[in-house]
Amino acid sequence: MQILRADMANLIKILLLSTILPLASAKAYTISDAKGQTFGFEKPPKIACITPSVSETILDLDSGDLLVGVSRYCSYPSGLPKSKERADIIKSKPKLGGFIDPDYEKILLLKPDLFVIPLTSANSQAERVQKMGIKVFYTYPDGLESIAKNTLLLGKLLNKEKLAEDLVAEFERQIANSAKDFPELKPRAVFLFGKMAAGYGSYVGELMNSCGFTNVADATKKPWPVLSRESILSLNVEVLILEAKDEGTFKQLKSELAKDKVWAASPAFRNSDVYFVETDAVIRPSLRLKKAVEALSEIRSRHLKNKSQKRQ
Repeated sequence: MQILRADMANLIKILLLSTILPLASAKAYTISDAKGQTFGFEKPPKIACITPSVSETILDLDSGDLLVGVSRYCSYPSGLPKSKERADIIKSKPKLGGFIDPDYEKILLLKPDLFVIPLTSANSQAERVQKMGIKVFYTYPDGLESIAKNTLLLGKLLNKEKLAEDLVAEFERQIANSAKDFPELKPRAVFLFGKMAAGYGSYVGELMNSCGFTNVADATKKPWPVLSRESILSLNVEVLILEAKDEGTFKQLKSELAKDKVWAASPAFRNSDVYFVETDAVIRPSLRLKKAVEALSEIRSRHLKNKSQKRQ
């Protein structure tokens, strides 16, 4: 009888330990956001987000299960690891409107632990969400440098620090290798999004400079300038890159620009150095820009080869 009681006591101890140990292993942690606010968590928080680049980064960190709702404009690019799986996750999530018209009622009903938004976004959105009793966590403003900073920040928030570090290291290594051939040669380039050029301070403009081009639209000192006819002439554009949905769209855009005498007279058109990068690769500042880096590297190589052949 005493042996039976001892066995029962040991069994109870084992059951208690099996309950307590998992709780003890869930280590509490603190984190400061881009605004300097400090948060404490026992486990990764549930997140509501109307910023596509942020939602996309959360998916890159294999944490789509923590997204309770996303922007209606959120998507995941094709041609990357787990693209279909992550695109399906986005489709399954409740849509919370967009920047102009967030669905505050739905955000409240979903009961997120955090509402995540870039620091430069409209204060009215954050203020209203805070008044609803939901904490606001700020990421860094959009920019090429912020892609790495936000990936690391969200990695810490979601307890995926090692994965975040690996993703950032891969992205930075890819950029560093994109212009390893003849690094001293930096073709004068412009990247057009419709009538706007990627200019000074824009993430696409910064990416061009990092990938071995000289982004001549930086001279405007504006992030998304519409180039005047005078500036197109003076910038002496050697490489023109167009944002286009696909090759068919690119051909149409190129044909329209060719009708413009100023663009037609540019070195880019005269030397057949007009190219495109798919919209899907450059539409937002996130790790999807890996696709844009590949495209820019290929464009630079083609331009240098083209230039070399013309000299022969």
